[in-house]
Amino acid sequence: MFGAFYNVLLRRSAYRAIADRNRDPHDLAKGKFSRADTRWILRKAWLNYEQLVPSIPHEPTLGARHNVRFACIALSLYRALLMEGLEKDYALLLVNDTLWLLYKKAAFVARALARILSRDLKKQIRICVKVFMVFPFSRPGYQFDIVPDDAEENAISVKWTRCVIIDYLRKYDAEDLCLACLCNLDYPLLEYWGGRFDRPCLQAVEGAEYCHHRFNTGPNAKTVSVA
Repeated sequence: MFGAFYNVLLRRSAYRAIADRNRDPHDLAKGKFSRADTRWILRKAWLNYEQLVPSIPHEPTLGARHNVRFACIALSLYRALLMEGLEKDYALLLVNDTLWLLYKKAAFVARALARILSRDLKKQIRICVKVFMVFPFSRPGYQFDIVPDDAEENAISVKWTRCVIIDYLRKYDAEDLCLACLCNLDYPLLEYWGGRFDRPCLQAVEGAEYCHHRFNTGPNAKTVSVA
């Protein structure tokens, strides 16, 4: 069921994120990806996914199971793009752009609820984060603590000691994929929620035992109100 659902969503997002982009950002004579090119890449991605999915670990919560499969989709699409001869950095960029369109759909629900419940930006951001802690980043699949942060701009600060996504992608030596295409989605996510993201510590970069995320307001944050 998960596979069929995300097959549809991934196809829609990939057509928006990949079709009509340059095949090679350094050689414009190679033209742009057509919808047929994108369809072929997606076919390869889904073949990759079908090969990988039997080895996906079983997680204790629905949200964790969802996220580890989301990571598998990212890995599958990334491999498909590399198979087409794309440079690593460009392939990561296209995966990031594709996944953001999916991630934004979930972020909209939290944002809409937060704007209904409060007019205060800091409270809105806190609500959004806590909604995501209910799904998909809930315990015991994820392990985290809300930690003190006295900075005026901080809405909520979280220390994550277990993330199913980095645990899964490390098995494939794909920390760079985790960072570029999943961890880095938190920056546009906070902008979309009206705030600003900061991460003093991150497992995918430093090999640390935890991630420290700060969800802030601040000079680059956007003031939002009830729609």
